[in-house]
Amino acid sequence: MLSGMIEIRPEPFDGPDAQALVQALDAELVVRYGPGGGASTPPPEAAAFLDTDGVFLVAYYRDAAVGCGGLRIVAAADLAELNRMYVAPAMRGRGVGRAIVAALEAEALARRCVRIRLETGTSNPEAIRLYRACGYRPIRRYGPFRETAHSRCFSRRLA
Repeated sequence: MLSGMIEIRPEPFDGPDAQALVQALDAELVVRYGPGGGASTPPPEAAAFLDTDGVFLVAYYRDAAVGCGGLRIVAAADLAELNRMYVAPAMRGRGVGRAIVAALEAEALARRCVRIRLETGTSNPEAIRLYRACGYRPIRRYGPFRETAHSRCFSRRLA
């Protein structure tokens, strides 16, 4: 596990490190889900994280950007949503994803959120295992994911 060797810091969503990771995520979703990429509703640019008092985090290992995740605050003031989680394939299974989730949860608590929800898909078994290991439990598909058969939604109470 590399958790002590990972540095996680806020980065602009449109910054070069964040965009390189988001593009890698999008490319992987196309491979996993085919045309359309499986990104049911990608956040509209940086606004999804900044206009909602959210944040976008990038994880670094030895000064290389190796993972990312975003947190946006949902209209209900105590609810946050985890978006755009990604860890570079060579870094998976080494604690990077858990470190990003923990950092995003800390950001949510700092913003007085007590619940986090997220969506992933059936072709992302690594993500499903990560979220379950972090204490997330399955919930009904919500919002734009209600009619997406491959969507799997999860939630966790933080308080």
